[in-house]
Amino acid sequence: MSSFVDKYYDDLADVKTKLVEKVNRLLPRLETLSDSELIELSRSLDFFEEAKRLGYDKIAKDFERGLNKEVADTLKKAGTFGVDIAGVNLESLQLIMDLELDSLVSQNRELSKQLKKEVFRGLLTGESINEISTRIETEFSGNARITQSRVATGDAVSKLFRTTTQKAFEGDEEQRFRYIGPNDNKTREICREVLGNSQNNKGFTFAEIEKLPVTFTEAGKYNCRHEFVPV
Repeated sequence: MSSFVDKYYDDLADVKTKLVEKVNRLLPRLETLSDSELIELSRSLDFFEEAKRLGYDKIAKDFERGLNKEVADTLKKAGTFGVDIAGVNLESLQLIMDLELDSLVSQNRELSKQLKKEVFRGLLTGESINEISTRIETEFSGNARITQSRVATGDAVSKLFRTTTQKAFEGDEEQRFRYIGPNDNKTREICREVLGNSQNNKGFTFAEIEKLPVTFTEAGKYNCRHEFVPV
């Protein structure tokens, strides 16, 4: 997984913890409000905006910069093989990057909405602030609810980098690619088969890759640690 992906989720866990701590400090004041006052307040409070004030905007920007840099580095590497980078369809890559960033922001906006729902539902149904506090700390602090998202984002980013390489060399029927990555007890059988293929050192053309049990952009499928690199 790319280092900027891990950093994003580590920083996100910190922001989530700070947000829950802030909400917990607010709970004693909320407990004194009537139901009608709580309903009115719920319409104006935006927990996602609070997360942004606690640093979410910065970590999202850091993720975007990391993504752009690694795509640029991938294209630069392709340039060392004589690829005309100006001819690469950058708009399609930018769209994929924009969609990935939009997805991250949407996920965390939804998390903030769920946190708000748990707080106000608890208050309106008569839960004690200790019960609400314990529940939201368990369900929303730190890495809660983001572990699966971390893996999914890492997989999506890896697929983007493979797509970048594919688009850079698109149309070059002679270029060869070697399949690289770990070969351990977590390695899928289809990846092990390609890694051990006698032709792998020489590399495969696009046409030859189409006949393999793995694909160029998805490698061995979800969360695969392998990729094709030009040789």
